[in-house]
Amino acid sequence: MSADSAAYVTLMFGLDLATPEQVVAGIGEHQGYVVTDNGCRMNWELRFIHCRKLTGP
Repeated sequence: MSADSAAYVTLMFGLDLATPEQVVAGIGEHQGYVVTDNGCRMNWELRFIHCRKLTGP
């Protein structure tokens, strides 16, 4: 994972108290990532669930 990738992850997750080395180590340990010819792919996705109360009879 490059320094740019570590900076991106730091900004995305608010990890401003961690060093770039700690960010890379943490992503590798907890989420995983794969370096390809096209860059770096992190094993992460965002899921969003929106619930609302149904009204009616």
